[in-house]
Amino acid sequence: MLYKVIEENLAKGKKCILISRLFSEDKLLLAENGELLFAATDKSLGLKKYYTGEINEPVYLKEEQIFVEPIIPQRKLLILGAGHVARPLVTFARELGFHITLYDDRPTFATRQNIPGADEYVCDSFERVLEHVKPAENLAVVVVTRGHQHDLTCVEQFLPYKLAYLGMIGSRTKVKAVFKALKEKGFTESELKKIFAPIGLDLGGTEPAEVALAIIAEIQAVYYHKTPKHRKLPEV
Repeated sequence: MLYKVIEENLAKGKKCILISRLFSEDKLLLAENGELLFAATDKSLGLKKYYTGEINEPVYLKEEQIFVEPIIPQRKLLILGAGHVARPLVTFARELGFHITLYDDRPTFATRQNIPGADEYVCDSFERVLEHVKPAENLAVVVVTRGHQHDLTCVEQFLPYKLAYLGMIGSRTKVKAVFKALKEKGFTESELKKIFAPIGLDLGGTEPAEVALAIIAEIQAVYYHKTPKHRKLPEV
């Protein structure tokens, strides 16, 4: 039963925390927010005092004989648009361990020959993206298509879901136009705030690799709930 619950959570892209007392049957599975998912025994409920949702590496508490293990689904990245920015973005995401899906409606673009390194390549209309990719909490969606209408189509489909990240490329003028269209379709201000647009951290540079670096850096910061800042010491 325990492993079935873990499997179900991983399928939804949800992180969970497994707390075990060594040399006993006591096991407690909690969601990232602390919600109870499974308790092997009544005594297992007492293990909740060792819970922390911030943990990303296993911790062994030697004196208490407690093992706290985060179970983290692999991060997934969907790149909508196989243009110049997609190529370096695939490279960066590959190094960070993402499962990468590259999607475009042009047969010669969404291919391994054009942009190597992705795990999956999908060529189909942007209107049908949800037929190929399932929204999940471990999925980051990057919208870098070649046109305003395609951007709107892609964002509109993913906006209702809880994702790890949803970002859209474009100038402030273009972004405002897309937001206006989304409002006219009934999306609320609260929903629009979920979109990172214009996409990427303000790192400087306009070359494709520089833009891709800004995007992957923003995804990383959002994933770890960090506010980007310089790490330079104020005094030396």
